[in-house]
Amino acid sequence: MKKIQIENLNKLIQKIAEDIKKEVKNKEFYCIIADGTGFGYADTYKLSWKRGKELRKVKSHVKTEILIGIVKGIKVVIGVNTGKAYSDECKLLTPMLDNIVFGARYFLGDAYYGKEKIIKKVEELGMRAIIPVKDTTHKRVRNEYRKKAKENYEKNKDIYKKERYKIEQLIGNIKNEFKDRDNLKDLEMARLHVIARFIIYNIIVLAKIIFFLIFWSFLRVTLETRKINYFGFFKQPQFFF
Repeated sequence: MKKIQIENLNKLIQKIAEDIKKEVKNKEFYCIIADGTGFGYADTYKLSWKRGKELRKVKSHVKTEILIGIVKGIKVVIGVNTGKAYSDECKLLTPMLDNIVFGARYFLGDAYYGKEKIIKKVEELGMRAIIPVKDTTHKRVRNEYRKKAKENYEKNKDIYKKERYKIEQLIGNIKNEFKDRDNLKDLEMARLHVIARFIIYNIIVLAKIIFFLIFWSFLRVTLETRKINYFGFFKQPQFFF
């Protein structure tokens, strides 16, 4: 039952993301960015007295993989996958890429996503992977896909530096606004609460865009009615959130 609920919540995330894209009149995202984080659950006071190794053994957090799209500077959540504590981020990302319904020019991720399977899937989706794949101490990058991602990164470092931090910024904002821990004992219920955070975020973004467009239209009509077309040189509004 909870698995079905999680699937439905992710469909809702995608639906709102599509609505946002339509409102700003873009067919695809500029780039898609992946990153992972964790959200705690269970009683916080039980952790306060733990130290060192005991604290590191605590497994009461939901491993969360997030995909966001950037369109006209707007950060939009397009997918969330959750798992047990210390779940592998690439394993959480793989089914998200298999079910992705959005297109983009670029895919950005840190060095951990520089695995052949991930890069190959990104290329199949028509995106250019910009991932800082690095040579190891004793071995140079030889894999075709990893080598291509490394070359893309070297050529597009400016895009990576300009856009990559935005997913960390979004995660930080969500944790600040909606907290990073739930007082729940059940992992599956905690997973639902985590995904709900990102749905609320998307709803807020969509509401801001709609309000902005309504206000913009009202302002244009008012000024044009008074024959003061200050904004006539603007073809469309610019967004700043």
